[in-house]
Amino acid sequence: MIGALLGILCGALFGFLLQRGRVCFSSAFSDLYLSKDNYIIKAGLLAIALTAIGFMLLAQFGLIKLAPSALNWGGVSVGGYLFGVGMVLAGGCAGGMTSRIGEGSTTHIVAGLVYGLSAWSASSGVLKPLKSWANGMKVIVRNVDPKYFVSDEGTAIGPSLSNMFNINPWIPTLVFAIIILVCLFAVKTTKRDGVNLKWWVIGVALTAVNMLTYFLSAQFAQRQYGLGITAGWINILKTWTSADSGAEAAPTLNFAGGIVIGVISGAFISAMIRKEFKWRVPKSGKDYAYAVIGGMLAGFGANFAGGCSIGHFLTGSSLLSLSSFIASLFFLLGNWTMTRIIYGSPVGDHWSN
Repeated sequence: MIGALLGILCGALFGFLLQRGRVCFSSAFSDLYLSKDNYIIKAGLLAIALTAIGFMLLAQFGLIKLAPSALNWGGVSVGGYLFGVGMVLAGGCAGGMTSRIGEGSTTHIVAGLVYGLSAWSASSGVLKPLKSWANGMKVIVRNVDPKYFVSDEGTAIGPSLSNMFNINPWIPTLVFAIIILVCLFAVKTTKRDGVNLKWWVIGVALTAVNMLTYFLSAQFAQRQYGLGITAGWINILKTWTSADSGAEAAPTLNFAGGIVIGVISGAFISAMIRKEFKWRVPKSGKDYAYAVIGGMLAGFGANFAGGCSIGHFLTGSSLLSLSSFIASLFFLLGNWTMTRIIYGSPVGDHWSN
């Protein structure tokens, strides 16, 4: 129970920040493509760079163990691309979609539920054989430094820039973070309407929440990972449906499920404070159809890839995970493909002018 409560706490902080800062990596990717708006993507990259250092500090003092996900080439490429396509149709990445529920968006309620059901079906439903087949191609790393990385027997640790080379993991981490920081502060930041927080404030806040989440999950929930959404949706649906069925050994809400509940709650609190909560019903029923299709694609894609834009892009990239780097690339490609289909080419033809 303590794990679920701590998950709700971390999720509430995250959801409050998502709503307050208008953070959604689906729109961040799309806006970068359509209008070169880099405001939110800069905040995300800053969070990745700072969190990479933060995770190393926590590991250095024995407070966490780094656990980059195993690399599944087929899963992260195919699943990542489908997730990228789906999050455009669903109207948000996993985090953005979930936080919009807290603002009263009915299309995102539909998208979120379908997202969870689709991800669940890929892990334990009719699509499980496909996921099991893909898992057979996982690339893992053995004999990692137990001071920094999870080294428990049976734990599948994937390759990262920090464990692929026989050097102190601080070296690739600092090089990685410095390169990002130099690039961020060398590039002019675009303006972002409707966002009152500075991009670097959002980045620092995301870092703090992600580090807190990783620390609390490691200490109290035996879960070596930071922020993520997909596993939480699966846990909530399993808990909900099992309770309704009267099963004796029904699953209970865990840390991951608590994060999702917290995100919705935190976004709701922020929306109420800012007087932005209202039940939103689209004028056209096709928006619900997009939500269903997008939720299905994104949910399956996230599970097949082993994570969503929060689990891979925000958290996994901070672990310097190759799996997360590749997944993030395909998130971007899938997002830009569907953005091009729906909204057309970038403003002004646009990269060249």
